[in-house]
Amino acid sequence: MTLGSPFEALVGLWATSQVGFLSVMVARSRSRHEEKGTPGPSEPSRRRVLLVRPVAGLESDLEARLERSAGAPAVMLAVRDESDPGFESATRASLRLCEGGTRSKVVLTYADGPNRKAEQIARALSRAARDGLSFDTVVVADSDVAPSPADLDALVGALDGGAKAAYVPVSEAPPPADTKLGDRANVAVLSASPHAFPLLAGMDGELFVGKLCAIDRAALEGAGGFEGLTHLLGEDVELERRLRANGHDVVPVPRAAVATRGGRELSDAVARFARWLGVVRAQRPHLLPTYLFVFASFLPTLSACLLIGSRGADAAAYGALLVGAVLFARLAVAFEGRRIAGLRRGLGVAFVDVVLADAVLLSALFRAATSREVAWRGQVLRVTKGGVARVGEGAIRRGVVP
Repeated sequence: MTLGSPFEALVGLWATSQVGFLSVMVARSRSRHEEKGTPGPSEPSRRRVLLVRPVAGLESDLEARLERSAGAPAVMLAVRDESDPGFESATRASLRLCEGGTRSKVVLTYADGPNRKAEQIARALSRAARDGLSFDTVVVADSDVAPSPADLDALVGALDGGAKAAYVPVSEAPPPADTKLGDRANVAVLSASPHAFPLLAGMDGELFVGKLCAIDRAALEGAGGFEGLTHLLGEDVELERRLRANGHDVVPVPRAAVATRGGRELSDAVARFARWLGVVRAQRPHLLPTYLFVFASFLPTLSACLLIGSRGADAAAYGALLVGAVLFARLAVAFEGRRIAGLRRGLGVAFVDVVLADAVLLSALFRAATSREVAWRGQVLRVTKGGVARVGEGAIRRGVVP
């Protein structure tokens, strides 16, 4: 293949665009997170908050995280059934919450649909309504996140300010004792790459991350509730779409939380991101190419510049300049993401972040682009815009996503 100046110009434009995008991302992130210390409202909120914690399996320090109510007056710990390995931890955590004055209950959901998380939340909310709990705000916190009172104040404050849903962007920082290569890959992608939600929140106005979020109950019910999301993956993406379609604002808060689950293998990390990208392919297909051109673009840029460099010394110098500029921008992203997550910073770990994040995301992108089947919670699922179904269980449930 003969490469001429048009190819060099195209790669140069691509590299320049990356540097510009990543520079804006870092600048916006620093601006947003400097607002973290902004005083909240002078009067306490009158919102009645129900905190729902979906639980699936036993994680390190699960019990301690479930005991963190963030000051919510009522907590529902949703577990599939008594055979779930996390059931005993949830039960003990609920008892301690009750001892501390929080109204808490473990709800056995017997969720068996494709999206068991959404089904667990839906059944927990249904149980709360049957029990006569008075609440107008639903806060969802995944079991690997320990929400703080400041997180809850920020979420509720956003709803008091007029939004109908708000979320805290979450990074990943598993405890060192549990860290495996898959955990290191999760950190690289979700704490130190352009895909890190605390950074991405400043760039994607349609982003909504359901790991730690608050939703106005009336707006949630007007969007079909979580029961209308149980037969599709990416329930947070679809919920955001439905809320906006109803004229509601969905906003991030200028904070960041950290998920601390560990023990994942590298294959688990690739499967996890392949599932996420499968959802992107089904729900926001126009964004799928951005993973190649922006979010996992250093290795492709390096490959293109190596081709340019093969043409001679001048071309090699040009290619090296482009690679250096993109690498510098990606290292800046890694440093900023690690700063937000409270992780150690350094050139060595940041460089590993860049290479590892790209390798994992490119592998996941290939899977998502070549197959609609994903693995999640022991199930093999087939994802389309029309819904999701277990492989081998007949037709996909239709009519879920308008």
